[in-house]
Amino acid sequence: MSDLPVVAAGCLVFDDDGRVLLVRDAKPATRNRWGWPGGKVEVGETLEAGALRELAEETGLSGRIVRQVGAYYAPVISEGGAALSCIFEAEVVGGELATSAAHPEIGWFSRAEIDALAHSGLLRFAHGTQAALNDAAAGCSISIPIVPPTDPV
Repeated sequence: MSDLPVVAAGCLVFDDDGRVLLVRDAKPATRNRWGWPGGKVEVGETLEAGALRELAEETGLSGRIVRQVGAYYAPVISEGGAALSCIFEAEVVGGELATSAAHPEIGWFSRAEIDALAHSGLLRFAHGTQAALNDAAAGCSISIPIVPPTDPV
């Protein structure tokens, strides 16, 4: 394992009633907790592409990025190490909800239900999730510029 934080990307997807799409992660390290669809960004992949790939892999849905809501840092994650999660609001443009062995449950949750999950310890990265929901509700939008692949840093 690297001493460097993992760069992750994920999607906040809202339904017409304002509920948020969450997936339950079956990995032992995550203790079957719920969280937004998301995960590690792959080398050569943009943050947006990583978020949409994770959405498709974890839910069966294809999406379109609406805006970047924020970037949230977790100095310690359950898998070990640290992570910087870039969270995007996305809308569904296709696909069908589908579970998998890695994500055996998918559901739509109200803010009150998400807060209850956090209180009971069943929400991954509870502080970051609640901050992202607050930022999305406040209309926050940030931009993290991408260095073109032809211009390495």
